[in-house]
Amino acid sequence: MSKGWISASDLAHAVWKEKKPSPPPNSITERAYDGLLDTEAETFIRRTGNGAIRLDVCPIPTSFWRGERMIPNWDTGDFLAWVREEDGEFVEWKVYGVKFAKSGLDDFLKTASSEIAISQTPAAAPNILRHNPGKYDWARAVGSIIFEWADSGSWHPESQAEIEGKLAAWFSKQPLNKDGSLDIPDKKLLRKYGKWLLGEFERRVGE
Repeated sequence: MSKGWISASDLAHAVWKEKKPSPPPNSITERAYDGLLDTEAETFIRRTGNGAIRLDVCPIPTSFWRGERMIPNWDTGDFLAWVREEDGEFVEWKVYGVKFAKSGLDDFLKTASSEIAISQTPAAAPNILRHNPGKYDWARAVGSIIFEWADSGSWHPESQAEIEGKLAAWFSKQPLNKDGSLDIPDKKLLRKYGKWLLGEFERRVGE
């Protein structure tokens, strides 16, 4: 192959032909994680409870390719995953317009067409897809936000989204379960508690 880049769509077609792409982890994401395939995004967004950081036309960190709850769109080259960063917190990363370097693809493509999807995520990566409402410690999660507001004497959420981000961040930092999983509320529950908590803040500020 000549030097340059290949789109996610073209690479997926070359690997899986007319078949449905194998879910991650697969041969492409694993090679990207190990640094055997260089990847680049037209836009990279890292989103936390404190806002979002956007970078245009940048290399994709290899850790992204073993992110949890990955949602790949091979047709558009847009991917979303939750990546566990150095502080132990899971952070939402999005990459748009993903491209793969052509260098080193020749040998890979000779054998990739017969790929069988990898069935298990490496044991070190927790499964944060577990949603178990009965295990969520909302009292401690909400209390952490209340104490933050009380300690500063001036903090007040600017939006419901900020509260939802702080709640999600708190749950992401809790100890893993014995099976290596992590219980994190889904977006519906986060919205429910975020809306309620914002209402309580606003009501008290108005008193």
